[in-house]
Amino acid sequence: MVVFKIPDLILEYQRETGQTITHDKIADAVDLHRTTVAKIASPRKHYNTTIDKIEQVFVYFYNLFKDSGLREITISDFLDVRPETKAA
Repeated sequence: MVVFKIPDLILEYQRETGQTITHDKIADAVDLHRTTVAKIASPRKHYNTTIDKIEQVFVYFYNLFKDSGLREITISDFLDVRPETKAA
């Protein structure tokens, strides 16, 4: 299962810069619907999306951190791959 770390990146950015990042702001910047961004960002939902959308959101955060003089984020800062556990 792929888990996106968008909430962690939002919190880190806000903590380091004092600027607020919302799903609306991300959606506007990458030309996606706010609901799409919210579903990708939710750690509780299994959301099936395209690589293009994932790449758009990753590039947004990559540039956001870089342009703000913060660290360079990597794909492992953006997502985590965990084995799915099936109920017995």
